[in-house]
Amino acid sequence: MKKLLAFILTLAAVLSTARLENTAAAVSGKVLRLHVLAASDSEEDQALKLRARDGVLEYLEPLLADCRRQGEAVETVGAELNAIAEAAANASGQRASVSLAREDFTAREYEGFALPAGEYLSLRIELEGGAGRNWWCVVFPPLCTALAGEDEDAFALFDEEETELITGSGRVIKFRLLELLEKFIDRAGM
Repeated sequence: MKKLLAFILTLAAVLSTARLENTAAAVSGKVLRLHVLAASDSEEDQALKLRARDGVLEYLEPLLADCRRQGEAVETVGAELNAIAEAAANASGQRASVSLAREDFTAREYEGFALPAGEYLSLRIELEGGAGRNWWCVVFPPLCTALAGEDEDAFALFDEEETELITGSGRVIKFRLLELLEKFIDRAGM
C-alpha cells in the first residue's frame, strides 16, 4: 500500500511538473521582456537606469498599443532599435546599446503577477557597457507600464492556465491539497 501511494504521488508530481513547464514555455513565447542594465552599481547610475527605463517605456507604449502577438511586438521593436537607443540615451544622459536577445531569467515576482524562470526574448538595453545591476519586466504585453493595472486586456493574451500561473490564482489551493495529503500520510503512518 505504501509503495503504491508513493508511486501515485510521484507520478502526480511528475505530471504536474511537466504541465507547469509546458505552461511556462507557452508564457515565454507570448511575452517580450525588457532588460535594462545600469552602467554601474552607484546610486547615480542606478537612478539613470530607471530614467532610461521610463524613457523607453514612454517611447514604446504607443508603438506597441496595437500589437496582438509577440511576433508583431518583436517586429515593431526590431525596426525601432536605433530610436529606442536614442530614447534611452536621452532619458539617462548615457550611451545606450540596444538589442533583441534570448536570455535566461530567474523566476520573478512583480506587483500583481509573477513570471516563471526560463528563456525569454528580451529587449536588452545596456547603459555605458551595462556593468551594473539590472531591471527587468515585460514590455509586451504592457504588464509593467503604469497603464497595465488599468488595462483589462493586459492578460488577454494568455489562456486561463497561463493567467493562473502568472497571477498566482489557483496555487494556494494546489499547495493546500498537498499539505492535507502529507498530514493524511503522517496520520496513517505511511
